[in-house]
Amino acid sequence: MQSIFVAYRTNTLFARYLPELLDGLPVVGTFVVPSGDQFVWGSQTHTNCKNAVLAALDKGAGLLTDLTCHPYQRIGVDCKGSLAFIDKLFSEQIDAKREQSTSVDNLVWFAKELAEGRSLRQIIVVERSIADHDLVGSDNLFQMLSGTREQRAAQRAEGIAGILGENFPGIETVIAQPADLLLCRIEDPNTMVVIDRHATNHVPDYGALRRTILYTLPFEDSALGLIERGNLSWEFDIAEMQEKLRFYFRDEK
Repeated sequence: MQSIFVAYRTNTLFARYLPELLDGLPVVGTFVVPSGDQFVWGSQTHTNCKNAVLAALDKGAGLLTDLTCHPYQRIGVDCKGSLAFIDKLFSEQIDAKREQSTSVDNLVWFAKELAEGRSLRQIIVVERSIADHDLVGSDNLFQMLSGTREQRAAQRAEGIAGILGENFPGIETVIAQPADLLLCRIEDPNTMVVIDRHATNHVPDYGALRRTILYTLPFEDSALGLIERGNLSWEFDIAEMQEKLRFYFRDEK
């Protein structure tokens, strides 16, 4: 099996599962971008990541990465060897378990699972960064966005708020920015907060946010939310992911 260099920006999902996922695999090095780092082109973190990836590729390693450290799009590296994406390993399992449902169906399903057993009173959709990740589904409704990052976020927030409002009739649904959460009922355990994981670093009181029905996007993080609540409807199959990596980084292709 080919040696593997791993480069990614850490988050709650990766922090929980990557140690198990990489256990027993021929990992020759890692570069971890801190959570919340914007990974701006030409920054010290960006330069260090690019140099580390180039050095590993020069030694014949394959690259296991995420979209933050995408070799072509984000760090400007021509990866001619084996390449696999951590994000895709998780999203493929979402798609398979949900039997290729649409992204709209997935959005509503996770909301209802997360709200199970609660008397839902309000839904807050946090606009900031909410279009940063693709939402798994057989359609492309949530990917058909245009304009700047902020404009795409506004379009997706409006779409999500509308869909959840339709599926939870009588429940107040509002769109907010992270700073607005101080003014909302974010300590109410019956308030659902829909937020992209990139925006969680900008919430003034994340501890209070954790006391709500926290619906973190993308759906990979939503599934983690179910797991952390002890919901037996979900678990990731790490052994299956490892088998895929052994195939992706096999010696002979």
